[in-house]
Amino acid sequence: MSIEKTFEGEVDQYTPIEKIDRGGQGEKYIAVDTLKNQRLLKIPNNSKDESASRAFYVLDSILKEQDALRTVKHPSIVELKDVSKAKSEPFNVLEYIEGFDLDRIITSERPYPVQLCVKIATELCDALAEVHKHNLYHGDVKPGNIMMTNDGKIKLIDFGLSGVPGKTLRCFMGTPHFAAPEQIDRKPELASDIYSAGLTLYALLAGEPPFIGGSYRVVCKQLKEDTPDIREKNPAVPCDLAEIISKATRKKVSERYESAEEMAEALRKSSQAYFDSLEVYFPGCFDSKGNEKISTQTTIKGLKATYK
Repeated sequence: MSIEKTFEGEVDQYTPIEKIDRGGQGEKYIAVDTLKNQRLLKIPNNSKDESASRAFYVLDSILKEQDALRTVKHPSIVELKDVSKAKSEPFNVLEYIEGFDLDRIITSERPYPVQLCVKIATELCDALAEVHKHNLYHGDVKPGNIMMTNDGKIKLIDFGLSGVPGKTLRCFMGTPHFAAPEQIDRKPELASDIYSAGLTLYALLAGEPPFIGGSYRVVCKQLKEDTPDIREKNPAVPCDLAEIISKATRKKVSERYESAEEMAEALRKSSQAYFDSLEVYFPGCFDSKGNEKISTQTTIKGLKATYK
């Protein structure tokens, strides 16, 4: 799908060539700049059926992502390439990531291998540490907001719910299956991302998040129930890794890791005992256009991942 419009940014001009998603944070298009480089163009929904409150939310998310990514730079975080030249029509131009989001594996029949889960979670915590260094939280850490590139690296995306801690929001913003209790209570903190990272690691290892069901049911469980022991779902998980998940997802903020750096360090220590070369097969992996990957090999610092 294409639209007959060129979007003028502060740096370059962009022509959308294909619509790839309409999500909660605006419409997304693959676009090309004047040098034919592919970019991801994120713009507000242009629908007459959009309510005023919904339109405000989408606009706010685009501006929040813009503010966050102007500040935060890290190899494991999506890069902001350009923004709208006309402030009255905001849009974001992001790097175009060749790969797939980790939800693709959550919905497949088998969980990630333990070694690769540790690798992903460590890189995720490194990225969050950089976000937190600027006194910002991401606000929606989950497998669907983590991309794995074709060369085996991860990218944290979608910063539309990011913000500064210490404020009470008007309503809960986030994904119930991966949200911390204080976030559900409209008071997100930096530690909320650590909780979400712990649940993300659980989901990668188990093939599903710990709490399943409708939003209301899941919210109640997040507020009242401890995260189940991951070894009940995946007996191959070592005890020390199970403890990392348990500590990251404690209900009380004071009982979690004090920082994303601390959690990353715990993951690195945990991995030293069993992190060896491994051949990995990911069933049913597709690229961003929905094409199935055929026999693509990549090395991830000791992990040889094969996508078929």
